[in-house]
Amino acid sequence: MFPICEPVVAEAGSNNKKDPGGLSGFVMIAESHVSLHTFPNRGFVTIDVYTCQNDLGTDKLTGLFR
Repeated sequence: MFPICEPVVAEAGSNNKKDPGGLSGFVMIAESHVSLHTFPNRGFVTIDVYTCQNDLGTDKLTGLFR
């Protein structure tokens, strides 16, 4: 996975009780993109990794988020 731009991070304000806001980040990679969304008041984060590589090993993903 090869980044093709600097990561973009934005703070999102509260929209409603279900969505209390947090940080979102995005980076384009040559193969597609990686994004994350934090929900600190709810205590969780989501991470999306999209790639068109058929042979991407999970060990490469683990190293990306260390």
